[in-house]
Amino acid sequence: MEWEKPKSYYKEDTESKFIQRLFKELYLRGMLDIIRHGITNSGVKQVEGICSLSTKA
Repeated sequence: MEWEKPKSYYKEDTESKFIQRLFKELYLRGMLDIIRHGITNSGVKQVEGICSLSTKA
């Protein structure tokens, strides 16, 4: 997770802004989509996708 760029925007509110963004994305896209694709905020990938499911047998 890259914190330097968001810290330059939000200063001491970086954590609370991240949590707000996370909850908004969870509400809009759901947990599975967040796990697969991550979260981007202000052009910065804040959470990388952590799951890659394969349908190959």
